[in-house]
Amino acid sequence: MKKLFTLLALAFCLNGKAQTWVVLPDTNFANYLQSWFPGIMQGDSLDITNSLVTTTHAMVVHSYNIKNLTGIQYFTSLTYLDCDGNFLSSFPPLPTTLTHLRCSNNFFKTLPALPGNLNFLDCSSDSLTTLPMLPNSLDTLICTDNNNQLTSLPILPNSLKVLECQWNGYLTTLPTLPDSLQELVCYGNNITCFPTFPSSITGIDISLNAFGCLPNHIPAMDANTLLTPLCGVGNTNGCPVPTICNYSVNFSLSQSSTPHVWNAYPIYPSNVSSVIWYWGDGYSSDSLYPNHNYSTAGLYNICITVNDSNGCQTSYCQNDSLYRTSSIIQINVINNITGISKYSSLNTNTSIYPNPNNGSFIIEPSSATKQTMQVYDINGKMVLSQTINGKTNIDAGSLTEGVYNISLISNEGVVNKRVVIVH
Repeated sequence: MKKLFTLLALAFCLNGKAQTWVVLPDTNFANYLQSWFPGIMQGDSLDITNSLVTTTHAMVVHSYNIKNLTGIQYFTSLTYLDCDGNFLSSFPPLPTTLTHLRCSNNFFKTLPALPGNLNFLDCSSDSLTTLPMLPNSLDTLICTDNNNQLTSLPILPNSLKVLECQWNGYLTTLPTLPDSLQELVCYGNNITCFPTFPSSITGIDISLNAFGCLPNHIPAMDANTLLTPLCGVGNTNGCPVPTICNYSVNFSLSQSSTPHVWNAYPIYPSNVSSVIWYWGDGYSSDSLYPNHNYSTAGLYNICITVNDSNGCQTSYCQNDSLYRTSSIIQINVINNITGISKYSSLNTNTSIYPNPNNGSFIIEPSSATKQTMQVYDINGKMVLSQTINGKTNIDAGSLTEGVYNISLISNEGVVNKRVVIVH
C-alpha cells in the first residue's frame, strides 16, 4: 500500500502542476482571452500561472465591447496594450512593464497611476477631466477631441517629443514645454497665452485658439503665425511678457551679383556667445557666418537665435522668403558692416500697408527711384509685376486670399516683403 501511494504521488507530480484561477467579471474580455490564448481560460476563469499569461508582451482588445479589464494586471510581461473603442470607465492596476498604452474612445474620467516606463499614451475621445502625473519616460502624449474635458495638462516630462491636444474646448493653458519637444499640435482649443516655444519644435499648429500675441517665434511656425505680434506689456489677454534682452537681433537679405546667390547681413550683439541659423528646410548652422545651399524647391523662412555672454537669448525670423525654382540657391552670411547698414536700411525703410488687406495696399519704398515690383504666390509663381516710382497704390484685388511674397528690385539692391490678402 505504501508503495502504491508513493507511485500515485509521483504520477501527480509528473502529470500536474499547481494552478491558480481568477474569475474575470467581463464576459467579453474572457471570450477574447479564450479565443486568442487557448488554454489559459476555463469558462470565465483565468489561470494566472499559465506561461502565456506571464510572458505575453502585446494585447490588442480593440472594439470588443469590454466594460471591465480586470485580469490584465496578471499579464506581468505586457508592454503593449490597445483597448481603444470599448466601454471602459476605469482600469485595474496596470502592469508595471507597460510602455505603450492606447485607451481612446472609452468613458474614462480619470486614469490610474501610469507605469513608470510608459513612453506612449493615447487617451483621446474619452471623458477625462484630469490626467495623472506623467512618467519621466513618456515621449508621446495624445489627448485630443472634445469628448475630453481637460482644462489643463500636468507637468510635461523632459523626455516628451510629441504633444497632440487639439479640439479640447476647455483647455485654456499649457504647462512649460520641454526642450525635447519636436511636434506640438493643439489647434481648436481656448488657449489665450502660450508658454515659450522651444526651438527644438519642427512641427507646430496652434491655430483656432484665443491668443492675440505669442511669447516668441520659432522657424517651424507658418507664415500667418509668424505675423502674430510678440506679447508686450498690457496685452489684451494679460499674457506674461517674456524677458526682453537689452539688444535686438536682425539680418537683412540681398541678392548677390552672382546668379542664385544671396547675402545675409546679420546684426549681432557685441557680447554674442553663440548663434544658430535655422534655414527653414530642416537644417541649421551653429556658426556666426555660415553658408547654406537649398536643394529642394519651396518657400523658406530664415530665423536666427542668439545667446549672449549674460545668458540672454533672443530670436528673429525674417518675414521675407526665398523661393528656389530650378537652380540651387546659396546663402552666404556676411560679416560686413557696410552691407549691414545698407540693406538693413532698405528693408527697414520700406513699408507695405495696410497688412493684412483686401488686395488694395500701398508700397512705400525707401527711395523714389525706379523699381520693379514682383509678387509671388506661396508656390513661387509670379502673379503680378509692375514698375513703381516711390509711394504707389497697388491693386491686387484679383488675387485670391493668401500669403504673398513681394520683391522690390532696384540698383540699390533687393527688398523682400510679405503681404497677406484677406477678402
